[in-house]
Amino acid sequence: MKQMLYMRWLHMKRQLYSILFWLFIPFIATVVLVQLLDVVKDDTSIPVGFVIKEETPLTLELAKKLEEESFFTIHLLDEKEALNQLEKHELDSVFIVREGYDEKLEKGNRHKLIHGYESDMSFAYVSTIETIQSLVQQQASRYKAANEVAKLYRQFDIPIDVTEEELIERSKEIEAERTLLHTSMKYRGDEQHTSNAASFFSPTFIWVFISFLTTFFLFDWVIKEKNAHVATRFLFTKKSVTTYLLEHFILYTVGLFMIDVIVFFIFHFLYNEQISWTFFLTLFLCRYVWNSSAFLISMWIKRPFIFYLTGLSITFVAIVTYVIGITAQSTWFTFLHPMEILLQGNYMNVWPILNSVLLIIIFIRKEDSYVART
Repeated sequence: MKQMLYMRWLHMKRQLYSILFWLFIPFIATVVLVQLLDVVKDDTSIPVGFVIKEETPLTLELAKKLEEESFFTIHLLDEKEALNQLEKHELDSVFIVREGYDEKLEKGNRHKLIHGYESDMSFAYVSTIETIQSLVQQQASRYKAANEVAKLYRQFDIPIDVTEEELIERSKEIEAERTLLHTSMKYRGDEQHTSNAASFFSPTFIWVFISFLTTFFLFDWVIKEKNAHVATRFLFTKKSVTTYLLEHFILYTVGLFMIDVIVFFIFHFLYNEQISWTFFLTLFLCRYVWNSSAFLISMWIKRPFIFYLTGLSITFVAIVTYVIGITAQSTWFTFLHPMEILLQGNYMNVWPILNSVLLIIIFIRKEDSYVART
């Protein structure tokens, strides 16, 4: 093991800066692109003024929920300042939450809770109103449900052992855990498909495709070392060239997977990306597919330029097929797409099995050839 690590280091130190560049460019590029997308998102979101006359838990919750909507940028202002900015067209619209919001909502009164203002330049006033109405309806429904539960307790003479606030908190937990309402539209005759794919602009999505591309640039060592004059010296050793290459393929796979794990721990703290043991299992399987694919292709190609071009072509096709939604519409593409393993947690993929079979065939065939020569 020490000898293999030392030999790998002798090869790597001659192009150390190039290797470090391709190792860390996926992480650096992902962070930069996410920051740029956040800036664009902030610039293209709808500025909305929000005035709270009486700060209560429900009004603050409403403002927070509205701020979580990706299309809006919420500005908490006083009434005078908000209306002034609206007149200057610095805000698309202004909404004022009146006093007594909590009391009216608890009694089931949803009329005249919020007053809205728009200007002649407002273009998203209606959509903003609809979003606010849905959030208010959600809050009102919780109180109505809590009242109905309390009514059932009284109807059947059962002692009430929970408070209204506890019932509401429990309803929030259920909403977070489950999708209580899901609506989908499809044309007649079309099959309905569901997908839990990562967002096109999520750190995971960006990192996956950049990392897949850089894998080809990291595996050019296979072409360089199997075609080098020093490779003929393996004829006089107990180890064949193929065995040497496979051992270093395993070393690269383990090393790159460890770097991937560190990267996703950083993504977890920076962007709250979800990680788990199951995720790391799919991450390792995905890394194995990428590395084995690059390794197998490099075994059949003799020129590094053609190898790089092949990697670029495969990455381009993978991005296009994923973005246009072929993977979500066809079972075959889902089964064949190399990124589905990580982006959708799909273990039913052809590449882990196919690549493993090809690696075994190459190893056995080369070893038999080596024995024949000796």
